[in-house]
Amino acid sequence: MFKGISDASQGIRGDHNQQQSIRGDNNQQAAGDVVNKTVNHNETINLLVMPEQSLVRLPSQMAAAAVRLSMAIDASPEPSPHDFRTYDIEQKLSYNSVEAYRAWIDDYGAYGYAVDAAYDALDEQSPGARSKILRHIRAKYVRVRTELASLAPRGTGVMEIVRENSDKILELVSREIGSEIRDSPVPGMFVEDVEFPANAITCHAFINCKILERPSP
Repeated sequence: MFKGISDASQGIRGDHNQQQSIRGDNNQQAAGDVVNKTVNHNETINLLVMPEQSLVRLPSQMAAAAVRLSMAIDASPEPSPHDFRTYDIEQKLSYNSVEAYRAWIDDYGAYGYAVDAAYDALDEQSPGARSKILRHIRAKYVRVRTELASLAPRGTGVMEIVRENSDKILELVSREIGSEIRDSPVPGMFVEDVEFPANAITCHAFINCKILERPSP
């Protein structure tokens, strides 16, 4: 079962243990503040807000996070068939009923370049690393969607499940990515620096249509 998916039927709730993902053990200031967003069924999504001045450190954080995530992947899933249908991001946000993560995805221009740069550098050292990570994230999404479908009433359609749980899906995937980055044996990253890159990597995957559903024509 996907790590954390047991929360799916009860919603995602913040607690003190979850806050440890953005706070170090040496009283360092966290990378940003956490805000609570209420979405479908009054469920609470906890999102990190990154102060503007912290964006200066983003390229180095993303580079470290990409290396750690790549090292955490044991095997790359098989690529899924490519879908050449075009769409714009606003259309995909609306189609999937994304609410809590909308601001993160709207601000993609502030951090997307750093994710791409980190993947490009990683590809130079390990060809195919970008594709491996994106397929890995796609497999996480499919697993979460399948588990949520198993909890839904019989006959519930895939898009209904996705729309009812889109922000929850994004949070579960981001949380799992964060755990893999945090638990990696590769040195050089503080625990309080993990959550922002994990969210950035998740939203990059959304933009590249590895998470949630592509709008119908």
